[in-house]
Amino acid sequence: LLLNRLMLTKELKTDFYEKIRKKQRVVVLASAEVDSICACKILVNLFAKDSIQYSLRPVSNSEQIEQAFLEHSAHCDDFIFINCGASLELVDLLNPHALSNIFIIDSHRPIHFTNVFSEQIYVLIRETENLEEIPKFEELFRDDSEDEEESDGEDEDADEEDDENEDPEGAEPSRKRRKNFNEEKYIRQAQKQKERRMWEENKTQVLRQYEESTSFSSSAAEIAYELSHYLTKDTNILLWMGIIGLTDQYVMGRVAKSSRQYLTERDFLGQHVRRLNAWIENDTNSIVSVDCMKISVEKELRLYLYRHWTLWDSIHHSVFTQSQFKLWSHKGRNRLHDFLSYMGLSLKNCKQRYRAIDTAVRNEVSNKVINTYDKYMKQGLKTNIWFSSFTAQYGVQNKFSALDVTLAVNAILESPNSSSTNEKFHEALDALNYVNHGKISEAVESCKLLLKAIWEQVQHVIATRRALNTGPFILISLSDSSPDNKFFKGLNSFKLLSIYLVNACVSNHPRWAASSFLVSGPSPTDPHNTRILGLPPLALMETKISNLFGKAFEAAAEMTQARVTQNFFESNILEIRNDDTSKFYDALTTILAK
Repeated sequence: LLLNRLMLTKELKTDFYEKIRKKQRVVVLASAEVDSICACKILVNLFAKDSIQYSLRPVSNSEQIEQAFLEHSAHCDDFIFINCGASLELVDLLNPHALSNIFIIDSHRPIHFTNVFSEQIYVLIRETENLEEIPKFEELFRDDSEDEEESDGEDEDADEEDDENEDPEGAEPSRKRRKNFNEEKYIRQAQKQKERRMWEENKTQVLRQYEESTSFSSSAAEIAYELSHYLTKDTNILLWMGIIGLTDQYVMGRVAKSSRQYLTERDFLGQHVRRLNAWIENDTNSIVSVDCMKISVEKELRLYLYRHWTLWDSIHHSVFTQSQFKLWSHKGRNRLHDFLSYMGLSLKNCKQRYRAIDTAVRNEVSNKVINTYDKYMKQGLKTNIWFSSFTAQYGVQNKFSALDVTLAVNAILESPNSSSTNEKFHEALDALNYVNHGKISEAVESCKLLLKAIWEQVQHVIATRRALNTGPFILISLSDSSPDNKFFKGLNSFKLLSIYLVNACVSNHPRWAASSFLVSGPSPTDPHNTRILGLPPLALMETKISNLFGKAFEAAAEMTQARVTQNFFESNILEIRNDDTSKFYDALTTILAK
Protein backbone atom coordinates (compact mmCIF):
# COMPACT_ATOMS: atom_id res chain seq x y z
CA LEU A 1 0.00 0.00 0.00
CA LEU A 2 1.36 3.40 -1.05
CA LEU A 3 0.66 6.48 1.03
CA ASN A 4 0.54 10.09 -0.12
CA ARG A 5 3.17 11.09 2.45
CA LEU A 6 6.86 10.49 3.04
CA MET A 7 7.59 7.39 5.10
CA LEU A 8 10.90 8.91 6.20
CA THR A 9 11.04 9.30 9.94
CA LYS A 10 13.21 11.55 12.05
CA GLU A 11 11.39 10.41 15.21
CA LEU A 12 13.83 7.60 15.99
CA LYS A 13 12.35 6.90 19.41
CA THR A 14 8.58 6.91 18.78
CA ASP A 15 8.38 5.74 15.16
CA PHE A 16 11.10 3.13 15.47
CA TYR A 17 12.35 1.97 18.84
CA GLU A 18 9.06 2.01 20.73
CA LYS A 19 7.51 -0.18 18.04
CA ILE A 20 10.39 -2.65 18.28
CA ARG A 21 10.19 -2.69 22.07
CA LYS A 22 6.49 -3.63 21.97
CA LYS A 23 7.11 -6.65 19.73
CA GLN A 24 10.19 -7.79 21.72
CA ARG A 25 11.65 -9.58 18.70
CA VAL A 26 13.43 -8.29 15.61
CA VAL A 27 15.64 -9.54 12.76
CA VAL A 28 18.63 -7.38 11.81
CA LEU A 29 20.13 -7.66 8.31
CA ALA A 30 23.38 -5.73 7.90
CA SER A 31 25.88 -5.23 5.12
CA ALA A 32 29.41 -6.46 5.79
CA GLU A 33 31.15 -3.13 6.37
CA VAL A 34 32.59 -1.32 9.37
CA ASP A 35 29.84 1.30 9.63
CA SER A 36 27.18 -1.42 9.70
CA ILE A 37 29.00 -3.36 12.40
CA CYS A 38 29.23 -0.24 14.58
CA ALA A 39 25.50 0.40 14.12
CA CYS A 40 24.78 -3.23 15.06
CA LYS A 41 26.97 -2.85 18.13
CA ILE A 42 24.90 0.10 19.34
CA LEU A 43 21.54 -1.53 18.61
CA VAL A 44 22.55 -4.82 20.24
CA ASN A 45 23.57 -2.88 23.35
CA LEU A 46 20.14 -1.19 23.46
CA PHE A 47 18.32 -4.48 22.83
CA ALA A 48 20.14 -6.13 25.73
CA LYS A 49 19.05 -3.37 28.13
CA ASP A 50 15.41 -3.74 27.10
CA SER A 51 15.39 -7.56 26.83
CA ILE A 52 14.59 -7.49 23.11
CA GLN A 53 15.33 -10.75 21.31
CA TYR A 54 17.11 -10.37 18.00
CA SER A 55 18.65 -12.33 15.15
CA LEU A 56 21.63 -10.80 13.35
CA ARG A 57 22.63 -11.76 9.84
CA PRO A 58 25.17 -10.16 7.48
CA VAL A 59 24.19 -9.82 3.81
CA SER A 60 26.18 -8.83 0.74
CA ASN A 61 23.62 -8.46 -2.07
CA SER A 62 19.91 -8.35 -2.85
CA GLU A 63 19.66 -12.13 -3.26
CA GLN A 64 20.89 -12.69 0.30
CA ILE A 65 18.37 -10.12 1.57
CA GLU A 66 15.57 -11.99 -0.19
CA GLN A 67 16.72 -15.34 1.18
CA ALA A 68 17.10 -14.06 4.76
CA PHE A 69 13.71 -12.34 4.69
CA LEU A 70 12.05 -15.51 3.41
CA GLU A 71 13.61 -17.58 6.20
CA HIS A 72 12.62 -15.23 9.04
CA SER A 73 9.35 -13.60 7.93
CA ALA A 74 7.25 -16.61 8.98
CA HIS A 75 8.03 -16.10 12.70
CA CYS A 76 9.01 -12.42 12.91
CA ASP A 77 7.24 -9.28 11.70
CA ASP A 78 9.87 -6.59 12.32
CA PHE A 79 13.09 -6.25 10.34
CA ILE A 80 15.93 -3.74 10.51
CA PHE A 81 18.06 -3.25 7.41
CA ILE A 82 21.44 -1.62 8.08
CA ASN A 83 23.26 -0.11 5.08
CA CYS A 84 21.24 -2.27 2.73
CA GLY A 85 17.86 -2.03 1.10
CA ALA A 86 17.25 1.72 0.78
CA SER A 87 18.11 1.75 -2.93
CA LEU A 88 16.22 -1.48 -3.71
CA GLU A 89 12.55 -1.85 -4.61
CA LEU A 90 11.85 -3.86 -1.47
CA VAL A 91 8.10 -4.34 -1.85
CA ASP A 92 8.60 -5.97 -5.23
CA LEU A 93 11.67 -7.94 -4.07
CA LEU A 94 10.30 -9.26 -0.77
CA ASN A 95 6.51 -9.12 -1.14
CA PRO A 96 6.09 -8.63 2.65
CA HIS A 97 2.88 -9.77 4.32
CA ALA A 98 0.45 -7.24 5.80
CA LEU A 99 1.94 -7.30 9.32
CA SER A 100 5.58 -6.87 8.27
CA ASN A 101 7.45 -3.70 9.20
CA ILE A 102 10.82 -2.91 7.64
CA PHE A 103 12.99 -0.24 9.28
CA ILE A 104 15.92 0.95 7.18
CA ILE A 105 19.05 2.65 8.53
CA ASP A 106 21.04 3.12 5.34
CA SER A 107 23.48 5.77 4.15
CA HIS A 108 23.07 4.86 0.46
CA ARG A 109 21.29 7.45 -1.63
CA PRO A 110 19.01 7.87 -3.48
CA ILE A 111 16.30 6.01 -1.60
CA HIS A 112 14.16 4.02 -4.04
CA PHE A 113 10.98 6.01 -4.59
CA THR A 114 8.67 3.09 -3.70
CA ASN A 115 10.37 2.81 -0.30
CA VAL A 116 9.67 6.48 0.32
CA PHE A 117 5.89 6.08 0.13
CA SER A 118 5.33 2.44 1.19
CA GLU A 119 3.20 1.93 4.31
CA GLN A 120 5.34 -0.98 5.56
CA ILE A 121 8.77 0.59 5.09
CA TYR A 122 10.24 3.21 7.42
CA VAL A 123 13.50 4.89 6.40
CA LEU A 124 15.24 6.39 9.44
CA ILE A 125 17.01 9.68 8.80
CA ARG A 126 18.64 12.45 10.82
CA GLU A 127 17.27 15.95 11.30
CA THR A 128 19.89 17.32 8.90
CA GLU A 129 18.74 15.15 5.98
CA ASN A 130 17.76 17.15 2.88
CA LEU A 131 14.32 16.02 1.63
CA GLU A 132 13.91 18.56 -1.16
CA GLU A 133 15.36 16.25 -3.82
CA ILE A 134 12.74 13.53 -3.21
CA PRO A 135 9.98 13.66 -5.86
CA LYS A 136 6.41 14.41 -4.83
CA PHE A 137 3.82 11.64 -4.63
CA GLU A 138 1.67 13.04 -7.44
CA GLU A 139 4.71 13.16 -9.74
CA LEU A 140 5.26 9.41 -9.39
CA PHE A 141 1.83 7.86 -8.84
CA ARG A 142 -1.47 8.49 -10.63
CA ASP A 143 -4.94 7.18 -9.85
CA ASP A 144 -6.57 6.13 -13.11
CA SER A 145 -9.65 4.55 -11.52
CA GLU A 146 -11.75 7.71 -11.99
CA ASP A 147 -10.82 7.89 -15.66
CA GLU A 148 -11.76 4.23 -16.14
CA GLU A 149 -15.12 4.72 -14.35
CA GLU A 150 -15.86 7.79 -16.45
CA SER A 151 -14.93 5.92 -19.61
CA ASP A 152 -17.19 3.02 -18.63
CA GLY A 153 -19.98 5.48 -17.92
CA GLU A 154 -19.57 7.06 -21.34
CA ASP A 155 -19.81 3.64 -23.00
CA GLU A 156 -23.00 2.81 -21.09
CA ASP A 157 -24.56 6.19 -21.92
CA ALA A 158 -23.61 5.74 -25.54
CA ASP A 159 -25.29 2.30 -25.65
CA GLU A 160 -28.46 3.70 -24.08
CA GLU A 161 -28.49 6.62 -26.50
CA ASP A 162 -28.08 4.26 -29.44
CA ASP A 163 -31.04 2.18 -28.21
CA GLU A 164 -33.28 5.23 -27.72
CA ASN A 165 -32.44 6.81 -31.02
CA GLU A 166 -32.34 3.70 -33.13
CA ASP A 167 -33.65 4.55 -36.58
CA PRO A 168 -36.48 2.57 -38.20
CA GLU A 169 -35.49 -0.47 -40.14
CA GLY A 170 -34.00 0.44 -43.45
CA ALA A 171 -33.56 4.15 -42.57
CA GLU A 172 -30.17 5.87 -42.63
CA PRO A 173 -28.75 6.87 -39.18
CA SER A 174 -28.57 10.52 -38.30
CA ARG A 175 -25.11 11.74 -39.35
CA LYS A 176 -25.39 14.94 -37.35
CA ARG A 177 -26.22 13.13 -34.11
CA ARG A 178 -23.40 10.62 -34.66
CA LYS A 179 -20.95 13.43 -35.46
CA ASN A 180 -21.80 15.35 -32.26
CA PHE A 181 -21.52 12.19 -30.18
CA ASN A 182 -18.12 11.22 -31.64
CA GLU A 183 -16.69 14.70 -31.16
CA GLU A 184 -17.58 14.84 -27.46
CA LYS A 185 -16.36 11.34 -26.74
CA TYR A 186 -13.10 11.45 -28.64
CA ILE A 187 -12.19 14.99 -27.59
CA ARG A 188 -12.45 13.92 -23.95
CA GLN A 189 -10.46 10.73 -24.60
CA ALA A 190 -7.80 12.60 -26.55
CA GLN A 191 -7.47 15.17 -23.78
CA LYS A 192 -7.08 12.48 -21.13
CA GLN A 193 -4.52 10.60 -23.25
CA LYS A 194 -2.57 13.83 -23.73
CA GLU A 195 -2.63 14.53 -19.99
CA ARG A 196 -1.46 11.01 -19.19
CA ARG A 197 1.29 11.17 -21.82
CA MET A 198 2.54 14.47 -20.41
CA TRP A 199 2.41 13.03 -16.88
CA GLU A 200 4.38 9.93 -17.98
CA GLU A 201 7.02 12.10 -19.66
CA ASN A 202 7.33 14.27 -16.56
CA LYS A 203 7.61 11.17 -14.34
CA THR A 204 10.39 9.78 -16.53
CA GLN A 205 12.23 13.10 -16.35
CA VAL A 206 11.78 13.40 -12.58
CA LEU A 207 13.03 9.86 -11.95
CA ARG A 208 15.95 10.29 -14.33
CA GLN A 209 17.05 13.36 -12.43
CA TYR A 210 16.43 11.76 -9.01
CA GLU A 211 18.24 8.49 -9.80
CA GLU A 212 20.95 9.92 -12.04
CA SER A 213 23.74 9.69 -9.48
CA THR A 214 24.41 7.90 -6.21
CA SER A 215 25.76 9.41 -3.02
CA PHE A 216 25.82 8.84 0.74
CA SER A 217 24.08 10.36 3.73
CA SER A 218 24.85 10.15 7.47
CA SER A 219 26.49 6.93 8.62
CA ALA A 220 24.22 4.23 10.05
CA ALA A 221 26.27 4.13 13.26
CA GLU A 222 25.74 7.84 13.78
CA ILE A 223 21.95 7.44 13.46
CA ALA A 224 22.05 4.51 15.90
CA TYR A 225 24.07 6.59 18.36
CA GLU A 226 21.61 9.47 18.06
CA LEU A 227 18.85 7.00 18.97
CA SER A 228 20.77 5.95 22.11
CA HIS A 229 21.06 9.62 23.04
CA TYR A 230 17.31 10.15 22.66
CA LEU A 231 16.78 7.13 24.90
CA THR A 232 19.27 8.61 27.43
CA LYS A 233 21.31 5.42 27.20
CA ASP A 234 24.34 6.80 25.40
CA THR A 235 27.81 6.10 26.75
CA ASN A 236 31.37 6.68 25.62
CA ILE A 237 31.42 3.15 24.22
CA LEU A 238 28.39 3.79 21.99
CA LEU A 239 29.72 7.22 21.03
CA TRP A 240 32.97 5.56 19.96
CA MET A 241 30.97 3.29 17.64
CA GLY A 242 29.36 6.34 16.04
CA ILE A 243 32.79 7.91 15.57
CA ILE A 244 34.21 4.79 13.91
CA GLY A 245 31.17 4.64 11.61
CA LEU A 246 31.83 8.20 10.41
CA THR A 247 35.55 7.48 10.03
CA ASP A 248 34.73 4.42 7.90
CA GLN A 249 32.83 6.70 5.54
CA TYR A 250 35.87 8.98 5.43
CA VAL A 251 38.34 6.19 4.66
CA MET A 252 36.17 4.44 2.07
CA GLY A 253 35.35 7.60 0.16
CA ARG A 254 31.68 7.70 1.16
CA VAL A 255 31.93 11.24 2.44
CA ALA A 256 33.91 14.02 0.78
CA LYS A 257 36.93 14.93 2.88
CA SER A 258 36.47 18.70 2.52
CA SER A 259 32.68 18.73 2.42
CA ARG A 260 30.30 20.44 4.79
CA GLN A 261 28.71 17.04 5.44
CA TYR A 262 31.83 15.59 7.08
CA LEU A 263 32.46 18.76 9.08
CA THR A 264 28.84 18.83 10.29
CA GLU A 265 28.88 15.17 11.34
CA ARG A 266 32.26 15.59 13.04
CA ASP A 267 31.04 18.64 14.98
CA PHE A 268 27.91 16.74 16.06
CA LEU A 269 29.99 13.90 17.48
CA GLY A 270 32.51 16.36 18.93
CA GLN A 271 29.77 18.00 21.02
CA HIS A 272 28.90 14.63 22.54
CA VAL A 273 32.58 13.88 23.16
CA ARG A 274 32.92 17.05 25.20
CA ARG A 275 29.67 16.35 27.03
CA LEU A 276 30.52 12.77 28.02
CA ASN A 277 34.22 13.32 28.78
CA ALA A 278 34.24 16.70 30.51
CA TRP A 279 33.89 15.16 33.98
CA ILE A 280 37.04 13.08 33.50
CA GLU A 281 39.10 16.18 32.78
CA ASN A 282 37.44 18.67 35.15
CA ASP A 283 36.64 16.64 38.26
CA THR A 284 40.04 16.16 39.82
CA ASN A 285 38.53 14.70 43.00
CA SER A 286 36.79 11.78 41.27
CA ILE A 287 38.43 8.39 41.07
CA VAL A 288 38.48 7.14 37.48
CA SER A 289 38.83 3.42 36.81
CA VAL A 290 41.98 2.43 34.97
CA ASP A 291 39.78 0.64 32.41
CA CYS A 292 37.62 3.70 31.78
CA MET A 293 37.44 4.87 28.17
CA LYS A 294 38.30 8.48 27.45
CA ILE A 295 37.66 10.02 24.00
CA SER A 296 39.44 13.13 22.74
CA VAL A 297 39.14 15.37 19.67
CA GLU A 298 42.54 15.60 17.98
CA LYS A 299 44.28 16.55 14.77
CA GLU A 300 44.85 13.16 13.18
CA LEU A 301 47.70 12.68 10.71
CA ARG A 302 46.66 11.04 7.45
CA LEU A 303 49.23 8.35 8.18
CA TYR A 304 47.81 4.87 8.62
CA LEU A 305 48.72 2.92 11.77
CA TYR A 306 51.80 5.01 12.52
CA ARG A 307 51.33 4.61 16.29
CA HIS A 308 51.57 0.83 15.82
CA TRP A 309 54.17 0.76 13.04
CA THR A 310 57.21 2.77 12.02
CA LEU A 311 56.86 6.26 10.57
CA TRP A 312 58.77 5.08 7.51
CA ASP A 313 56.36 2.23 6.81
CA SER A 314 53.29 4.32 7.58
CA ILE A 315 54.34 7.05 5.16
CA HIS A 316 54.99 4.46 2.43
CA HIS A 317 51.65 2.70 2.92
CA SER A 318 49.25 5.64 3.44
CA VAL A 319 47.28 6.78 0.43
CA PHE A 320 47.90 10.49 1.04
CA THR A 321 51.69 10.48 1.45
CA GLN A 322 52.18 7.70 -1.07
CA SER A 323 50.59 9.80 -3.81
CA GLN A 324 51.77 13.23 -2.66
CA PHE A 325 55.43 12.17 -2.60
CA LYS A 326 55.14 9.73 -5.56
CA LEU A 327 57.05 7.17 -3.55
CA TRP A 328 57.14 4.69 -6.47
CA SER A 329 59.70 6.97 -8.18
CA HIS A 330 63.33 7.72 -7.34
CA LYS A 331 62.57 11.44 -7.31
CA GLY A 332 59.70 10.88 -4.90
CA ARG A 333 61.86 8.91 -2.48
CA ASN A 334 64.47 11.68 -2.49
CA ARG A 335 61.68 14.15 -1.79
CA LEU A 336 60.68 12.10 1.24
CA HIS A 337 64.25 12.14 2.54
CA ASP A 338 64.27 15.94 2.19
CA PHE A 339 60.97 16.15 4.04
CA LEU A 340 62.30 14.09 6.94
CA SER A 341 65.44 16.24 7.04
CA TYR A 342 63.36 19.43 7.20
CA MET A 343 61.40 17.84 10.03
CA GLY A 344 64.57 17.07 12.00
CA LEU A 345 63.93 13.32 12.28
CA SER A 346 66.72 10.87 11.64
CA LEU A 347 66.20 7.76 9.53
CA LYS A 348 66.96 5.74 12.63
CA ASN A 349 63.98 7.23 14.44
CA CYS A 350 61.75 6.90 11.38
CA LYS A 351 62.58 3.22 10.87
CA GLN A 352 62.15 2.08 14.46
CA ARG A 353 58.79 1.30 15.99
CA TYR A 354 56.95 4.46 16.88
CA ARG A 355 56.53 3.47 20.52
CA ALA A 356 60.29 2.91 20.80
CA ILE A 357 61.10 6.50 19.82
CA ASP A 358 62.21 8.74 22.67
CA THR A 359 59.15 10.13 24.45
CA ALA A 360 60.16 13.77 24.00
CA VAL A 361 60.63 13.25 20.24
CA ARG A 362 57.45 11.20 19.92
CA ASN A 363 55.32 13.88 21.56
CA GLU A 364 56.44 16.39 18.92
CA VAL A 365 56.06 14.15 15.86
CA SER A 366 52.52 15.18 14.96
CA ASN A 367 53.18 18.94 15.15
CA LYS A 368 56.46 18.58 13.27
CA VAL A 369 54.84 16.64 10.43
CA ILE A 370 52.02 19.17 10.10
CA ASN A 371 54.26 22.26 10.25
CA THR A 372 56.91 20.85 7.91
CA TYR A 373 54.35 19.74 5.33
CA ASP A 374 52.58 23.11 5.37
CA LYS A 375 55.87 24.99 5.02
CA TYR A 376 57.81 22.94 2.48
CA MET A 377 55.52 20.47 0.72
CA LYS A 378 51.99 21.84 0.45
CA GLN A 379 52.84 24.31 -2.34
CA GLY A 380 49.39 25.81 -2.72
CA LEU A 381 47.45 22.54 -2.38
CA LYS A 382 44.16 22.77 -0.53
CA THR A 383 44.57 19.36 1.12
CA ASN A 384 46.23 19.00 4.50
CA ILE A 385 48.27 16.14 5.88
CA TRP A 386 45.89 16.03 8.86
CA PHE A 387 42.17 16.02 9.49
CA SER A 388 40.08 16.53 12.60
CA SER A 389 39.23 13.17 14.17
CA PHE A 390 39.14 11.35 17.50
CA THR A 391 41.22 9.05 19.71
CA ALA A 392 40.20 6.74 22.53
CA GLN A 393 42.32 5.89 25.55
CA TYR A 394 41.76 2.45 27.12
CA GLY A 395 43.43 2.50 30.49
CA VAL A 396 47.03 3.67 30.70
CA GLN A 397 48.80 2.46 27.55
CA ASN A 398 46.15 1.43 25.02
CA LYS A 399 45.48 4.48 22.86
CA PHE A 400 43.83 4.01 19.49
CA SER A 401 42.75 6.51 16.88
CA ALA A 402 39.40 6.14 15.15
CA LEU A 403 41.31 5.90 11.87
CA ASP A 404 43.42 2.94 13.03
CA VAL A 405 40.46 1.07 14.54
CA THR A 406 38.48 1.54 11.31
CA LEU A 407 41.31 0.09 9.24
CA ALA A 408 41.84 -2.77 11.70
CA VAL A 409 38.18 -3.82 11.78
CA ASN A 410 38.03 -3.60 8.01
CA ALA A 411 41.05 -5.92 7.85
CA ILE A 412 39.11 -8.50 9.88
CA LEU A 413 36.19 -8.32 7.44
CA GLU A 414 38.49 -8.53 4.41
CA SER A 415 40.77 -11.25 5.76
CA PRO A 416 41.91 -13.69 3.04
CA ASN A 417 41.40 -16.68 5.34
CA SER A 418 38.73 -19.28 4.67
CA SER A 419 36.26 -18.07 7.30
CA SER A 420 32.72 -17.32 6.15
CA THR A 421 31.33 -13.80 5.91
CA ASN A 422 29.17 -14.51 8.95
CA GLU A 423 32.19 -15.60 11.02
CA LYS A 424 34.23 -12.55 10.00
CA PHE A 425 31.31 -10.26 10.75
CA HIS A 426 30.89 -11.55 14.29
CA GLU A 427 34.65 -11.58 14.86
CA ALA A 428 34.75 -7.89 13.89
CA LEU A 429 31.75 -7.24 16.15
CA ASP A 430 33.55 -8.88 19.05
CA ALA A 431 36.77 -6.95 18.38
CA LEU A 432 34.91 -3.69 18.95
CA ASN A 433 34.39 -4.53 22.62
CA TYR A 434 36.64 -1.95 24.21
CA VAL A 435 38.02 -4.50 26.65
CA ASN A 436 39.20 -6.60 23.68
CA HIS A 437 41.94 -4.19 22.66
CA GLY A 438 44.19 -7.21 22.16
CA LYS A 439 42.05 -8.27 19.18
CA ILE A 440 42.34 -4.81 17.69
CA SER A 441 46.12 -5.05 18.04
CA GLU A 442 46.05 -8.39 16.19
CA ALA A 443 43.83 -6.86 13.51
CA VAL A 444 46.32 -4.01 13.10
CA GLU A 445 48.95 -6.57 12.09
CA SER A 446 46.53 -8.04 9.52
CA CYS A 447 45.88 -4.56 8.20
CA LYS A 448 49.60 -4.04 7.64
CA LEU A 449 49.60 -7.05 5.31
CA LEU A 450 46.66 -5.60 3.38
CA LEU A 451 48.36 -2.20 3.04
CA LYS A 452 51.58 -3.86 1.86
CA ALA A 453 49.61 -5.78 -0.79
CA ILE A 454 48.00 -2.51 -1.93
CA TRP A 455 51.45 -0.87 -2.18
CA GLU A 456 52.68 -3.72 -4.38
CA GLN A 457 49.67 -3.32 -6.67
CA VAL A 458 50.17 0.44 -6.96
CA GLN A 459 53.82 0.03 -7.92
CA HIS A 460 52.91 -2.66 -10.47
CA VAL A 461 50.16 -0.57 -12.11
CA ILE A 462 52.44 2.48 -12.37
CA ALA A 463 55.46 0.51 -13.63
CA THR A 464 53.49 -1.44 -16.28
CA ARG A 465 51.29 1.53 -17.26
CA ARG A 466 48.05 -0.36 -16.79
CA ALA A 467 46.02 2.88 -16.64
CA LEU A 468 44.51 3.78 -20.03
CA ASN A 469 42.83 7.08 -20.90
CA THR A 470 39.75 6.20 -22.99
CA GLY A 471 38.40 9.75 -23.09
CA PRO A 472 35.31 9.72 -20.85
CA PHE A 473 37.08 7.68 -18.18
CA ILE A 474 40.43 6.21 -17.14
CA LEU A 475 40.51 2.40 -17.22
CA ILE A 476 42.81 0.60 -14.77
CA SER A 477 43.11 -3.13 -15.39
CA LEU A 478 44.56 -5.30 -12.62
CA SER A 479 46.54 -8.44 -13.32
CA ASP A 480 44.70 -11.76 -13.04
CA SER A 481 47.80 -13.61 -11.88
CA SER A 482 49.00 -11.44 -8.99
CA PRO A 483 49.60 -13.41 -5.78
CA ASP A 484 48.16 -10.47 -3.85
CA ASN A 485 44.68 -10.85 -5.40
CA LYS A 486 43.64 -12.93 -2.39
CA PHE A 487 43.64 -9.73 -0.31
CA PHE A 488 41.10 -8.04 -2.59
CA LYS A 489 38.29 -10.58 -2.74
CA GLY A 490 36.04 -8.42 -0.55
CA LEU A 491 34.34 -5.33 -1.94
CA ASN A 492 35.76 -3.05 0.77
CA SER A 493 39.38 -4.01 0.17
CA PHE A 494 38.86 -3.82 -3.60
CA LYS A 495 37.45 -0.32 -3.22
CA LEU A 496 40.28 0.71 -0.88
CA LEU A 497 42.80 -0.51 -3.47
CA SER A 498 40.92 1.44 -6.16
CA ILE A 499 41.13 4.64 -4.09
CA TYR A 500 44.91 4.19 -3.80
CA LEU A 501 45.21 3.61 -7.55
CA VAL A 502 43.13 6.67 -8.45
CA ASN A 503 45.25 8.89 -6.19
CA ALA A 504 48.48 7.46 -7.64
CA CYS A 505 47.35 7.93 -11.25
CA VAL A 506 46.22 11.49 -10.66
CA SER A 507 49.54 12.24 -8.94
CA ASN A 508 51.36 11.03 -12.06
CA HIS A 509 48.89 12.73 -14.45
CA PRO A 510 47.39 15.84 -12.77
CA ARG A 511 45.04 16.41 -15.72
CA TRP A 512 43.25 13.18 -14.80
CA ALA A 513 41.94 14.80 -11.60
CA ALA A 514 38.77 15.75 -13.52
CA SER A 515 38.32 12.28 -15.06
CA SER A 516 36.23 9.38 -13.80
CA PHE A 517 37.89 6.01 -13.23
CA LEU A 518 37.03 2.37 -13.88
CA VAL A 519 39.01 -0.27 -12.01
CA SER A 520 38.66 -3.85 -13.24
CA GLY A 521 39.98 -7.01 -11.64
CA PRO A 522 39.32 -10.74 -11.49
CA SER A 523 36.09 -11.88 -9.87
CA PRO A 524 36.67 -13.59 -6.50
CA THR A 525 33.95 -16.17 -7.20
CA ASP A 526 34.05 -16.96 -10.93
CA PRO A 527 37.21 -17.08 -13.09
CA HIS A 528 35.05 -16.34 -16.16
CA ASN A 529 33.92 -13.00 -14.70
CA THR A 530 35.51 -9.59 -14.26
CA ARG A 531 34.66 -7.23 -11.40
CA ILE A 532 34.36 -3.54 -12.29
CA LEU A 533 34.17 -0.54 -9.95
CA GLY A 534 33.40 2.99 -11.12
CA LEU A 535 34.69 5.97 -9.16
CA PRO A 536 34.00 9.70 -9.67
CA PRO A 537 36.80 12.20 -10.43
CA LEU A 538 39.24 12.69 -7.58
CA ALA A 539 38.59 16.43 -7.62
CA LEU A 540 34.92 15.69 -6.96
CA MET A 541 35.68 13.14 -4.22
CA GLU A 542 37.38 15.88 -2.20
CA THR A 543 34.28 18.12 -2.17
CA LYS A 544 31.09 16.15 -2.95
CA ILE A 545 30.57 12.43 -3.51
CA SER A 546 28.36 11.94 -6.57
CA ASN A 547 28.71 8.83 -8.73
CA LEU A 548 27.13 8.54 -12.19
CA PHE A 549 28.29 5.02 -13.02
CA GLY A 550 25.27 3.13 -11.65
CA LYS A 551 22.81 4.21 -14.33
CA ALA A 552 25.56 4.26 -16.96
CA PHE A 553 26.31 0.59 -16.20
CA GLU A 554 22.63 -0.31 -16.57
CA ALA A 555 22.36 1.50 -19.91
CA ALA A 556 25.56 -0.08 -21.29
CA ALA A 557 24.48 -3.56 -20.23
CA GLU A 558 21.07 -3.09 -21.86
CA MET A 559 22.61 -1.68 -25.04
CA THR A 560 25.05 -4.58 -25.47
CA GLN A 561 23.02 -7.36 -23.86
CA ALA A 562 26.10 -8.08 -21.77
CA ARG A 563 25.84 -10.75 -19.08
CA VAL A 564 26.26 -8.74 -15.91
CA THR A 565 25.46 -9.10 -12.20
CA GLN A 566 24.59 -5.78 -10.59
CA ASN A 567 22.91 -6.79 -7.33
CA PHE A 568 25.31 -5.13 -4.87
CA PHE A 569 24.25 -2.35 -2.52
CA GLU A 570 26.35 0.15 -4.47
CA SER A 571 25.24 0.33 -8.09
CA ASN A 572 28.68 1.44 -9.31
CA ILE A 573 29.96 -2.14 -8.80
CA LEU A 574 29.19 -5.08 -11.08
CA GLU A 575 30.50 -8.36 -12.39
CA ILE A 576 30.54 -9.12 -16.12
CA ARG A 577 31.48 -12.08 -18.27
CA ASN A 578 35.01 -11.75 -19.63
CA ASP A 579 33.79 -12.16 -23.22
CA ASP A 580 31.48 -9.14 -22.86
CA THR A 581 33.91 -6.62 -21.39
CA SER A 582 35.16 -5.16 -24.68
CA LYS A 583 31.71 -4.27 -26.07
CA PHE A 584 30.62 -3.11 -22.63
CA TYR A 585 33.51 -0.63 -22.42
CA ASP A 586 32.72 0.62 -25.95
CA ALA A 587 29.08 1.22 -25.03
CA LEU A 588 30.06 2.89 -21.76
CA THR A 589 32.43 5.20 -23.64
CA THR A 590 29.60 6.20 -25.98
CA ILE A 591 27.15 6.81 -23.11
CA LEU A 592 29.53 8.87 -20.96
CA ALA A 593 30.76 10.89 -23.94
CA LYS A 594 27.28 12.36 -24.49
